[in-house]
Amino acid sequence: MNSILKKITLLGILLWLLTSGAEAQNRRVIDSLMKRIPSAKDTSLAKLYNAIAWEYRWFDLDSSLKYGRLGYAVALDRRFKDGLAQNQNYMGVIYSNRGDYSRAMEFFFNALQYAEQPPRNAVEVGYALNNIGNVHKHQGALAQAIEYGTRALQEFEKLGDKRGIAYCCIRLGETYEQQRNYEKALEYCYRTLKLREELQDNDGIQSIKIRLGIIYSALGDYEKALSFHRSVLDMLKASNSRWGTATSLNSIAQIYLKYGRLDTALVTAEACFKVARDFNSKEKLMEASRTLGDIYAAKQDYVKAYAYSKLAESMKDSVINEQNLRAVANMQALHDVQRRQVQIEMLQKENEKEALIRNSLIGGVLLLVIVAALAVNSYRQKKRSEEQYKVQNEELIRLNELLNAERYKAEQQRTIAEEANAFKTELLGIAAHDLKNPLQSIMGFTALILEEIDGESSVAEKLKIILRASERTLKIITDMLQTTALESRKIELKKQKTLIAELVQRVVEANSVQAELKSQKLELIIMSPDAVADIDLGWMREAFENLVSNAIKYTPKGKHIRVIVSETETTVRVEVKDEGQGLTDDDMKKLFGKFQKLSARPTGGETSTGLGLSIVKQLVDLHGGKVWAESDGKDKGSSFFIELPKAFIGAVPSRQLAAQS
Repeated sequence: MNSILKKITLLGILLWLLTSGAEAQNRRVIDSLMKRIPSAKDTSLAKLYNAIAWEYRWFDLDSSLKYGRLGYAVALDRRFKDGLAQNQNYMGVIYSNRGDYSRAMEFFFNALQYAEQPPRNAVEVGYALNNIGNVHKHQGALAQAIEYGTRALQEFEKLGDKRGIAYCCIRLGETYEQQRNYEKALEYCYRTLKLREELQDNDGIQSIKIRLGIIYSALGDYEKALSFHRSVLDMLKASNSRWGTATSLNSIAQIYLKYGRLDTALVTAEACFKVARDFNSKEKLMEASRTLGDIYAAKQDYVKAYAYSKLAESMKDSVINEQNLRAVANMQALHDVQRRQVQIEMLQKENEKEALIRNSLIGGVLLLVIVAALAVNSYRQKKRSEEQYKVQNEELIRLNELLNAERYKAEQQRTIAEEANAFKTELLGIAAHDLKNPLQSIMGFTALILEEIDGESSVAEKLKIILRASERTLKIITDMLQTTALESRKIELKKQKTLIAELVQRVVEANSVQAELKSQKLELIIMSPDAVADIDLGWMREAFENLVSNAIKYTPKGKHIRVIVSETETTVRVEVKDEGQGLTDDDMKKLFGKFQKLSARPTGGETSTGLGLSIVKQLVDLHGGKVWAESDGKDKGSSFFIELPKAFIGAVPSRQLAAQS
């Protein structure tokens, strides 16, 4: 008993040291940065806000987010591209530390986009790629994690940047550890340790020693694992990494559990839980709860074991959920489209050249046929005079020249029309994109002000109106950008065989809350649960979302909406049937046009851009399907149908498809 009390006391002293003296040291650095704010201007001010956010990241995430938002606003206002790239990388790390991987991935892709703009910032490109790989690692997409981590490592190796190389190596080591390829994991981790010792990077040294302790624990070399963790805990007294403290304590607790030293393991795990809770890290709370559940199970205290295991599962659902996976997949698809856009444009130009050559050859062949026919005709009519033949030949030459001139003129007019249309589409896209950044700045500043004032004041209500109006405007801009991309064919479908019933079920679940707010009954009827189509998940989800949200928007309160999944011999069909305002004959003529206003009006004060159904039709056409609507007339409801070609394959595991969606 005395031994246990002694260990509790020692751990308490250690935690006090970590959260007081070390935190004070970080705050002295922050105070020093704060003093420079009044004299800083323009890009220097953006850099200061970014640096303050970075210093707060391990022990005060709320303050870190606050200064990160300020840094973004200043950098955006000054059009400081490198500051924006650095800020978005920092913000992604902050959200990653909170366990919000969906938001983290959004920021990392923003950082990559800023960094790749000319002049290219190779350092921030490397950090963004490595951070994206780290999110994939947390999401369990290990192949993608290795791909992005390797690309990041190549960027830093070209620069000879030891700090960046070390950063990539530790992430690759963690990924190979997750694959249980411990030989590769140790190779990368020891390479990281050597680089960070050369750089005298104490924070980096302690993080890699934590990782080495975890790997040796997985290999069953507990003594070596403990030696690394103990050396790290000594180093943590001089730093303020609560994340590192929680990670190391959790690993030590697991080692003591394997040794059967349950009391010591319990004390250590409880200390880890406290650090994670104070730090507000969902990921570390999940790990500590799982370890506590295992310890109490070993002590045969099954009530507490169940309670902690249940808490761990709830944390897991919060940290890694299907919405995050879909958001990550959508953002990655968006970035891939942007990266391949140049390649597509080059391919289009090559196709145009080939078409021109092909048309010229066809014209030449036709000309030869005409000349040959005339020659044969001339041979058969030898009695005709030489002068008549000469006149006919000259007329043929004149007609041929006229034909060439007309063809050239038509080709020029077609080129001018295509260039004008492309310029219009590009101009619309640029305008929408340039509106998006200041609009996001308005939303960011509005949200920041709302955090600083009384939420019940009249000013707060007005700010909320501004925020809602900005969100509606952002939806309009997003629809315009999607329409521009579809019209210019600057998208690439990433098709995969998908259970349509499961995808539609997720769309219905996502819209059920909005239907409940209008007291509507949203019913899903699955007549063909195993029907499969070859589709791009992200784009077709957008099409189904548009039809379901439109039904909710234009159906009166208290009415019934049915979503039906069925199939024919060759197609999969999704029908959205409502009891709304119906469609007139005039509505039917312009149903899928752009910016069309129909006779029906939203029943809950919602807004409409007039682009939704146009986007649906273009997406369905790209998939080789068809979309149409049926209605008995005004106020008699309507049904919208999407039919897609059926994919004829064997049984598809629904769980796998659910994960992909």
